[in-house]
Amino acid sequence: MKMEASVDPQCRGPDWMPITPKAGSLFHAETQVEVPYADEAARALLQMFARKNVRQNEILMASAVNIKFLKDSKYRAEDYVAGLSYAVEKGWLTNEGNMLRVTPAGFRELPSR
Repeated sequence: MKMEASVDPQCRGPDWMPITPKAGSLFHAETQVEVPYADEAARALLQMFARKNVRQNEILMASAVNIKFLKDSKYRAEDYVAGLSYAVEKGWLTNEGNMLRVTPAGFRELPSR
């Protein structure tokens, strides 16, 4: 008795699910970041510029800011990304490859030095 198996490569049973949820879905990572929390992380990034006495349009190495952010705060890597994205969106920082530049708007947002 000879048995043959047939496998339909297009068949996806009920247990198949995409690995990455679609943007806007409940489980998509970008939809999980709350704006107030991103704002808090962005202000923590600005605090680092204030501690270094950075003036408007001056730069800091992005990798150094990232390491210091994770080492000296309660935040995680995801918070750094959310905070940086928020700060760039608000026009407080520009991300220039491996450099972060504080803009005039970001300089105005810096905490008291």
